[in-house]
Amino acid sequence: MNPVQMDKELISKLFATGTYSSKWPPLLDQLHPLCNAKGAGLVVVENVPDAKGRTHHFNCLSTSFDSDIQSYYADNYSHHEVDHIKLVFEGRVGEVITDPAFDDIEAISQRPDVAYLIEYMDIFDRFGVRLNDDKAWSDAIAFQYGPERSNVTPEEYARVQPYMHHIGQAIAMGRIYDSIRSRYQAVLSMLDRVNVGMLLLRSDGAIVICNRFAQQVIDESSRLTISSSGYFVATNRNESAELKQKIDGLSEEATSASKQYVRLGGDLENNDLVIELSRLLDDEGDVGNGFEGVIAILVDPNRPFQLGMDALSVYSLTASESELANLIANGLDYKAAAEHRGVGHETIKTQARSLMRKMRADSRAGIVRRLLSLGLPFVD
Repeated sequence: MNPVQMDKELISKLFATGTYSSKWPPLLDQLHPLCNAKGAGLVVVENVPDAKGRTHHFNCLSTSFDSDIQSYYADNYSHHEVDHIKLVFEGRVGEVITDPAFDDIEAISQRPDVAYLIEYMDIFDRFGVRLNDDKAWSDAIAFQYGPERSNVTPEEYARVQPYMHHIGQAIAMGRIYDSIRSRYQAVLSMLDRVNVGMLLLRSDGAIVICNRFAQQVIDESSRLTISSSGYFVATNRNESAELKQKIDGLSEEATSASKQYVRLGGDLENNDLVIELSRLLDDEGDVGNGFEGVIAILVDPNRPFQLGMDALSVYSLTASESELANLIANGLDYKAAAEHRGVGHETIKTQARSLMRKMRADSRAGIVRRLLSLGLPFVD
């Protein structure tokens, strides 16, 4: 048998970081045709109750089935599947598990749930595959076939089998991401309002979540992009290598105190960006499995910014220093700032040194970060 050529784009989508309800139905639409099935379903059940004693679960079907019919079936007939689901959960990871009740076709055809599936969804037999063997949760994917044919053949399963490991990994990672989202979503939404872009990355640079403003900066910038496999990368090869090196370096740090900065572009360009990287350690296991990642803050010095009066009192800036700070925050280099103010280059450099000393910054990017901490501009 020839080896299966796997769809790299599909694998990338499996590891995308959307919510379960938005992510999985379209993916199931792509998976079930691989083994000539009419549809597919996914179920994830948490085995450990939460603080309120509740056990959570998630299940969905491919969009090939009408949503109202799905809901009616779930409410009235899905309990008939419990025995088969239990068999799958107890099986070996990656093993095809069929429902022994379907050995008696005449009897099973009279069962209410099967009769409903045949009449309204045009499906009959099915098989399930366990995806993970972690004790914290149980999961399975199932594929359904029409009444006009038999269950899956070995040749058909061979076409979808290579994806099972990836699906299992995506489920395991998704559980962590969902917990992270629930903790960070309010913060990310707040940062949207104050024009601050933040991304939470895995330790290898893959994006777990990012807020709307960060996505906007990336979309509008020629310096940054998100790769087809969901990684946070720079468009320039050398800058991308530096960004990866800084992210990898943080992942090796023992604490979350360290920070790294990456500058994309130069002072003479008006599309430069500054990225502040810091390590995130889930030492207490708050988001599950001791998540380790990197927080990236995007600073775009070219976006309009007006320093408020707070800076004058906090940093004791003179009027000239305050004006220079505004010019720097709006993307002007020292030469352009000197021309804008009609003063000499040396005057600007002297004021910049004083500005950095007062603001405890060691670079133009440092000035921008200090200003952002004081005068975050709200979105209208």
